[in-house]
Amino acid sequence: GFIGYPLVLQLLGPVAAVALALCMLIENLVLIPLALAVADSDPGEAGAHPGRWHETFARSLRSLSTNPLILSIALGFGFAVTGLQLPEVLSRTIGLLAMACGPLALFVIGGSLAGRALRHQWRDVAAITLGKLLLHPLAVFAVVLLLPGMDPQLRTAVVVFSAVPMMGIYSVLAQQHGQDDMASAAQLGATVTSFFTLTLLVWFLARPG
Repeated sequence: GFIGYPLVLQLLGPVAAVALALCMLIENLVLIPLALAVADSDPGEAGAHPGRWHETFARSLRSLSTNPLILSIALGFGFAVTGLQLPEVLSRTIGLLAMACGPLALFVIGGSLAGRALRHQWRDVAAITLGKLLLHPLAVFAVVLLLPGMDPQLRTAVVVFSAVPMMGIYSVLAQQHGQDDMASAAQLGATVTSFFTLTLLVWFLARPG
């Protein structure tokens, strides 16, 4: 939302809004719940115990059912599908909170990094950055090439969206698993590095012919 949408809007115009909506839909309904389920099923987590796959699956479902982020996604999706409207006062309050979430996430990242010695984590940070900014868009590019009849502009938009850094709440999601330092460092590294990788990608896509 902070980087991908303005970039795709400048490149492709109105298709950026469609691509952003599709990305947000998949991210909120599929990727975030799946990532949290995988993280919660880790036997190395505190309170988790290895077991058969159905036990792990049930444990993940219980954890997801009480996760405020998942509950908020479900409620938001329910309101969107049914067309229900919140009272004006409550709607305006939530709108103000929503506008503050982006800057607040940046403060969380900065606070997580303040006073931390991360020199011993540089290899992990480099691996995460490489995966997000190079392997992820390459994988997405390979997949969209296999999809028949996909609109060329939407195909380009999907690749650009996949090449941006991770979401603003990346470190917040990692915090409950004790990985906020690593996630914040990786997010900072990916955001800085994306200035160069996205510039190269835009140059490549904007070439004539």
